Amino acid sequence: MYSYRLGIAALTVIMPLHAVQLNDTGIQFCGGAASGNNTACLTSDPSGQDAQYGRDSQSATNASTDGYAGFSFTRVSTSCVYDMVTGLTWEVKTDSNDNSFLRDKDHTYTWYTIQDGIAIGAVGDSTTCNNTLGSVTAVPCNTKNYIDKVNSTALCDYTDWRLPTRQELESIMNLGTANPTIDINYFPNTVDADNQYSKYYWSNSRHANGTDAWKIDFAYGNVYSHSYDGAYAVRLVRGTWQ
Repeated sequence: MYSYRLGIAALTVIMPLHAVQLNDTGIQFCGGAASGNNTACLTSDPSGQDAQYGRDSQSATNASTDGYAGFSFTRVSTSCVYDMVTGLTWEVKTDSNDNSFLRDKDHTYTWYTIQDGIAIGAVGDSTTCNNTLGSVTAVPCNTKNYIDKVNSTALCDYTDWRLPTRQELESIMNLGTANPTIDINYFPNTVDADNQYSKYYWSNSRHANGTDAWKIDFAYGNVYSHSYDGAYAVRLVRGTWQ
């Protein structure tokens, strides 16, 4: 806790000191010129590599019962997962042979939003999500329409689902594995590298150029920007960082 004085009136305001909880990377291997890559970390190694620090290097926080390598998840239902480190709740994608489910893993969307009454992005068309956003008339497959549709269904009894920031999406990325770079025990139906479009997931973070948004590659853990008209997968989130 700390206090400070505001203005002439000497008002004392008490504010809590609070550190945002972050997930680790999931990397548990080291590398070196002599030992090579993907090798066990040596206690004598003074280099201070990623695998030697954080939650995934400590036995107390690296238990496989609730997630891989320092991650800690719990299932709200088959449709949602709660991250006990960050305090965020995540959508779990579904899978169907005919892509008829609203939240099917293979559906893709263009990036689109409305801010202060101004439309930003690309409207898209209804085909990339198999016409699952409208029951009577075709509704374009874009991120705003998908968010609105999922919230109308009260997924896991919540109606405040949103597109995650780039940093939030990166927080569930497990860089200790690949294809996909995520814990599939808690996030099944995550796309693989064979699908060049839906292996990318849109974030709500816009690029500084004003024409692109950031997307995350959950096949190999890369981060890219792309113009709004790109059709990519979406994984919704709710809540705020702890």
